[in-house]
Amino acid sequence: MASLSLLVASSLLVSSTSLAQNSPNAQTLDARVRAEITPFKGKVYLFAKNLDTGETYSFNGDERVKTASTIKIAVMIEAFAR
Repeated sequence: MASLSLLVASSLLVSSTSLAQNSPNAQTLDARVRAEITPFKGKVYLFAKNLDTGETYSFNGDERVKTASTIKIAVMIEAFAR
């Protein structure tokens, strides 16, 4: 799950496409995310924000999760970026 989450999170973070929930790009993004996670048997929670525009994408983003695992994603994205 960590590699899937890292892949999805990093692609969302570096994407230059609009992430507004009601835009056609977001609908395509949502369909792609759902297609990727459908075969996965675990729980998936995603939230991404375009810091330039403020637009967001969320998949179960309102659910509370323990940060012990989720914080690793941001740390690894930064580590790989360097």
